[in-house]
This record gives sequence, C-alpha cells and structure tokens, in this order.
Amino acid sequence: TAVRLRDAAAVLDGARPDSEAFADAAEAATREIDPPADAHGDARYRRHLARTLVRRALEEAARGDA
Repeated sequence: TAVRLRDAAAVLDGARPDSEAFADAAEAATREIDPPADAHGDARYRRHLARTLVRRALEEAARGDA
C-alpha cells in the first residue's frame, strides 16, 4: 500500500540532494511506517527493507536513472 511519508519529505524539502539527505529521509520513512508482520517477514525486516529501498530510489532519481 502506498503511503505519503510527510516527515521523510520534510527532510528533503530544501535539502541538498546528496547521500546524507537521502539516508536521513530513509530513516524518517522507517519511523513513519507501521508494516505488518507475516510469513514473509517481520516488521523489523520490512522497516529495514523500506529504508534501503527509499535510499536507493532517491539516489537513482538524483542520478536520473528513474
């Protein structure tokens, strides 16, 4: 389910598009989500996955790969 991550977006607002800002936004994203646990992974794993995917997506977008 897509969710709007307002805190993560706020971290990026006015920030320089660099690895540090992307990592901070990814951390903010993990604090904003409340993923369910199921047979495919617990909430902790899903937060880790979200952190990684947010950071990667931001880095790709900044490079123009998206």
